[in-house]
Amino acid sequence: MNQEAFRFRLRVEKAKLFSGRRDSNLEVLTLTAGAAAEDHAPLVHDQFVAVRTHKIHGEKLKLIDAALRRLDEGTFGKCEDCGRPIALKRLEAIPWASRCVPCQERTVDSAAAEEVEEHFKMIA
Repeated sequence: MNQEAFRFRLRVEKAKLFSGRRDSNLEVLTLTAGAAAEDHAPLVHDQFVAVRTHKIHGEKLKLIDAALRRLDEGTFGKCEDCGRPIALKRLEAIPWASRCVPCQERTVDSAAAEEVEEHFKMIA
């Protein structure tokens, strides 16, 4: 595994996200400026989308920073849950991946189950 190639890809992705976050910050600030009252509903939706996109980019930046730290620490490519190697194809597709596929599936399944449980607690 060429770790420097992964480091380069992660840095490029990070730069793209920083650029996108800056653009979305400007978009959120200017969406409602000077808008007529009847235009506010679509603008509120656009603002929601911009804020959500900004949040997703922030979460992805954290994952990329964590992957860069793992490269520095020598643990990049090892699953944080089981310690086994993460498949090269997975890392090529998602270089910030911190878990192998089986562990990631367990994590997602567990989170989904918790979300459903919380939903039923709220409506009960």
